[in-house]
Amino acid sequence: TCMSYSQDDRFLLSVGTFQENGIAIWGCLNYDLLTVVNPKSPVHEIQWDPLTAYEFMTVGMSQVQFWLLEEKTELEIQVYEPHLPKQLFHHDEEFTALCYSSNNRVFIGSTS
Repeated sequence: TCMSYSQDDRFLLSVGTFQENGIAIWGCLNYDLLTVVNPKSPVHEIQWDPLTAYEFMTVGMSQVQFWLLEEKTELEIQVYEPHLPKQLFHHDEEFTALCYSSNNRVFIGSTS
């Protein structure tokens, strides 16, 4: 499980257990559950982009995903999964950690 507050403290992201496999997006004004999205595989880490209020990133089993929240009449979520070089994968790689640097680079850690 993991959690992350947005830079402007408007949203809280939470990830449940591997069985649940959902990302819950909460509004911090009343801590109302706004929506739940279900990635295609379990998420190990979640982080808001420190420079952009509506973007966050997840890592998990053989995946890195970038997410964008759009506030329209309802909260809409877009996801982008970049192509990763084959050299990153030895077998089924588990990405377990991520961290943004001060110059907006992202570092990703794995089990191997």
